Formats: sequence, structure tokens, C-alpha cells
Amino acid sequence: MGKYACYVFCLIDVAEEFSGKKFDIFSEIEKMIASGFVDFNESDYSDTDNFYVRDPCGILRQLTGKKWNVTKETADYDRKNGEYAVEFWSVNGKSGHFARTYKGFNSLQKSVCVSGGRIQSYRIFKVTGE
Repeated sequence: MGKYACYVFCLIDVAEEFSGKKFDIFSEIEKMIASGFVDFNESDYSDTDNFYVRDPCGILRQLTGKKWNVTKETADYDRKNGEYAVEFWSVNGKSGHFARTYKGFNSLQKSVCVSGGRIQSYRIFKVTGE
């Protein structure tokens, strides 16, 4: 999971920050897959599409019980109060890694994208209702 599920891990981190509680990562990811929010090919564990996030706001709703909105913002975006950011890092501007380094969260402790790259964009999450 560590190589492909960085966005999923970031979303769990957002939910933990928002709710103040810790989640059982494995059971929550199983629920995300079962709900169709995250792709996983049971017949090919090395499928590069495994852990592709189809519905990030659905994941956050499942974890927090709240409705969420997400926007994609440029690298120079200034995060506002009440917003939760997920950074997209890249060395080449195409493939990359999701992290939340501004708060010390990186699922790959030795990510080349983070150590040798730069933030390309943000996914900004906000709670929009119950």
C-alpha cells in the first residue's frame, strides 16, 4: 500500500485531524474499496491502478459523517482557516506523490518527489454540511 495509496493515507490523515480520532487504516481502506471510493484489483495486487481514489469526498464523509467539497488549486495557493490541504509533489511535473508535509505527514518517509521535487498543486478540502 505504501507505494500506491499515498492519497488514501492523506485523506485518512485529514479525517483524523478533523475528528481528533485515530482510524484503523486497514479496516477503513477495506470499506473504501467495498464502497467503490477506491479501486483495488483483487486478481492483480501489483496493478498500478490499485488504490486509485474515485471519490475523495465520499471517503471523508464515510470517515467523518460530514459532507465535504474538494478543489484543485495551484502551487501558490494560500490555505485558509477551515481548509485541509493535500499536497501533490513531483519531480517531473507529471507523476508524483501526495503528502501533507506542512503538518509533518508523509506516508513515504523517503519520497524522491518530496526530497527532490516541488509542490505542483493542492487538493483543498472543506466541510460543507452534515
